[in-house]
Formats: sequence, C-alpha cells, structure tokens
Amino acid sequence: MTERDVQREVFNLLKLINEKNIRRLPYNDDAKDLATQMRNDTIFTSITGKDLLRQNMKYESHLNNQHDQHIIDLATDIFWNTRLSNLQRNQFTNLANDANVINEIHFQASNDTHFRMSQLYNHQQGTDNDIFNGIRFY
Repeated sequence: MTERDVQREVFNLLKLINEKNIRRLPYNDDAKDLATQMRNDTIFTSITGKDLLRQNMKYESHLNNQHDQHIIDLATDIFWNTRLSNLQRNQFTNLANDANVINEIHFQASNDTHFRMSQLYNHQQGTDNDIFNGIRFY
C-alpha cells in the first residue's frame, strides 16, 4: 500500500466513524472501573489519554470494517490532534492518570502483602512450626 493509499484509508475512516462515540469517555469516566478492567486484562503498563481514545477508535473502526492497526493509529493521531479540544484531551488524560494511580496503589498493596506473607513463611520455616510465642500448629 502506498503512502497515498494509506492517507486515503485514514481520511475515509475519519469520514465513516461516529465522532460522538470516539469522544465518549470509556467506563462512564469512572477511573475505578477502568483500573479494574486494566487489571483484568492484565495490562501492567500505564495508559495515556490517547490510549483510551485509541480504544474508542479501534471499536469504531471495526464497526466500519477497518482492521488495519496502522490506519487506526494514524486516524487516532489525527483525531487527537485536530478534532478534540484541549478540555476533551485533558478529560481523557485525567481519566487515564487516575486509573494509573489506582493501579499503582493496588499493586503496591499487593506487593506489600506478598512480602509480609513471605516473611511469615520464612519465620515458620526457621522455627519448626513454632509460629508465635511457642504455639505449634499441627
């Protein structure tokens, strides 16, 4: 596919999509729901506002029989840079940042719990089943 063909595909896609659906904040702008979905999908990296917009673009693209990820990424870039206001970009960015913070707290708490459990395990191994003050569990 030539560069000209790619541009044509991108602009055709931008004509076909429902812009209202692209601008809609995912998970009803609920960072907790988004963070949970990120963990369920095992997305361990941080996301950006543009990543959220890309998800919307991908969904709309598939509805319009466009599955080429390169075309979707280019359309996302154009939409992000030219068809969203600063306020809309900030809303996507804030939602992504809030979900990232929630997941950072979640993962830190999980790591702390695993560390404490390993400390208990190590303590139990060294005391021949004496856990606390000589109490033995059989």
